[in-house]
Amino acid sequence: MDTVISTHYDGDHAGRHAAFTKAQYVVQRAHHLDAATNPRYADIRAQWDQPIERIRLVDGDTELLPGLELIETSGHVPGHQSVLVRLPKSGAILLSVNRV
Repeated sequence: MDTVISTHYDGDHAGRHAAFTKAQYVVQRAHHLDAATNPRYADIRAQWDQPIERIRLVDGDTELLPGLELIETSGHVPGHQSVLVRLPKSGAILLSVNRV
């Protein structure tokens, strides 16, 4: 796997990040900076706190690839992001990847 899109660093979403030893992680800068000092993410820090050269920090809505957009959706946590995939047959699908 080359790229892991990290919606946010809660354990049920980022708990196995470290298993992808060669991947680049894509995360909102606001979330990554918040997580650095927020005790909410401390218990799984070893999973998401990868070498900075492997982390691509994005600011707001970002087209990652044609048909694959990251949408900044703060609310659940600061800097949360959702993934918008545009598929030729089914159209746009929004993966909000959070729970209430």
